[in-house]
Amino acid sequence: MTDGDGTTFSTSGWFHLELDGTIGFGDLSVVVTRESGPSQVLDVRILVLDPLNGEFGDAPAAPPMPGEDASTWPSITPTTCGNLTTCVGSMYATTVGLAAWWNGTIDSPDDSDAIRLEGDSGDLVQLRVVGVTGAISVEVWERTGDQLNMVESETYHNQPNLTAPPSLFLEHNPDSDLWVVVNSVDSETGLYSFIVAGRSASDETEYGETPDAPWSGPIFSGSEVSLSGHLTSSDEGDSIRLEVGSRS
Repeated sequence: MTDGDGTTFSTSGWFHLELDGTIGFGDLSVVVTRESGPSQVLDVRILVLDPLNGEFGDAPAAPPMPGEDASTWPSITPTTCGNLTTCVGSMYATTVGLAAWWNGTIDSPDDSDAIRLEGDSGDLVQLRVVGVTGAISVEVWERTGDQLNMVESETYHNQPNLTAPPSLFLEHNPDSDLWVVVNSVDSETGLYSFIVAGRSASDETEYGETPDAPWSGPIFSGSEVSLSGHLTSSDEGDSIRLEVGSRS
């Protein structure tokens, strides 16, 4: 295996291959060869690495304090499904194609990673842990202008025994931001992966959340129509106009 810096590693026989440590930017080539019997070569030509949604270098151990500049902390922007009609069937982060990924490492018992969840007031976020190689705790912190408080915490163990709940549902409150902190449990170390998806308050009903005259939103009529929305504690509600006849 040759990494982006030109360093080459090789082995032969029966072996287990692991990529360990931080993989830097650049070309990466992995060649696995079976030496005994007929020659068989597996050449991995492309490795897809996402420089935006992964721990390339150790993430800070804790969220910034209230009032502290957060620009140097890693962040992840949840994928949103759109409005009331386009969100139908998305099921949040249960559909991989509708989610943003984060992959990280807890490499020592005292290691922890803090990641910011981007979003606007009224947005709903789903976070789902999809893989761990050591026990971890996932904490959710809310930071305001003068406070930093933990609002939720769950523990996850090695697959196939990921504990419930499979997902955390989080709300972006006004004048605050959300943070995820991943910690080691029982001094275990390893890899972890989670996906996040969201429902945007501004996209859900672009025409407004309260009725107006004349009506500026879509009108649903005719055949069966499916809608899917969300409500948060700061939500004003969702307005839907249904076109019906006198005998409907």
